[in-house]
Amino acid sequence: MEGTYNIGSNTGINLNSTNQIGIGNVTSTITCPNATSLTWQRTSGSITTFNTSGNYVTFNMVSGGSISFSITARNGSTILSSRNVSFFNFGSFRLYPNPSSSELTIDLSKDMMFDLTIQGVDTSLKTEILGHRGGDKIDISTLPKGDYILSVSYKGKTIHQDRFMVSK
Repeated sequence: MEGTYNIGSNTGINLNSTNQIGIGNVTSTITCPNATSLTWQRTSGSITTFNTSGNYVTFNMVSGGSISFSITARNGSTILSSRNVSFFNFGSFRLYPNPSSSELTIDLSKDMMFDLTIQGVDTSLKTEILGHRGGDKIDISTLPKGDYILSVSYKGKTIHQDRFMVSK
């Protein structure tokens, strides 16, 4: 079972199991030799409105949104293949309030887990937070006054960095 997706003017993008995409209307198409029917079943995510018909699905991706499907290809009652695919958008990365003295919030998808690193700009102070969900508060009450860099990682890759100030 193979597939592609289109978003905006980007067309024919190879469909992976996990697809990081921008904001906009998405159409994904699946092909499977000898399949007489394809079924898209939404399994998770914040996107609740989507349309399926045969071998394609359409939906509108929003900032910080996600949606996952289980796709089953059949020939009559025989299952030929099945596949899970996910689409996600990391969000706006808005970090607030800035400056702050006690806690921060970063605008990220609530459906995904991120790792955070806080590094002092003028110090060697470094703090790691594993398994952070968007919308959860980040406790900075123990950090001394100063400038810091917050790095956001997903599956081991840094996807965003933002500077913030701790004021006491």
